[in-house]
Amino acid sequence: MANTFQFKVCTPNGEVVNKLTNELILETYNGQITLLPAHTNYTTILGSGILQFKNEDDEIEKIVVTGGFINFTNDSVIILTDSVDFKDEVPQDALELRIKELETELDKVDFNKPEANYFVEQLKRCNAIKEL
Repeated sequence: MANTFQFKVCTPNGEVVNKLTNELILETYNGQITLLPAHTNYTTILGSGILQFKNEDDEIEKIVVTGGFINFTNDSVIILTDSVDFKDEVPQDALELRIKELETELDKVDFNKPEANYFVEQLKRCNAIKEL
């Protein structure tokens, strides 16, 4: 894989991904971005959603990240995130139940209070996991 860069994904429990890629697509707090080799230095807040990258075989891999920060410097990316979910890690029936619970909570929540964001981000996370 020519023209690659290193990227790492770390959670409070430690490093969960450490790979080379030539393309990284992810959700920031302000929308989706694509990082390519030689991208300008960049730091931003992550949103909750799918992070996708091309592996050494040029196949697309996907994981779900929930919040955090990304820093792209000198062709190296470090992603600090609250959690990472992999495909088939969460049983579908439990996922569907959690989505319904979150939707019920969102119907009752006061969006002027800070805890509303928790429910919104968790629902984004669950829906992203479902898309994997």
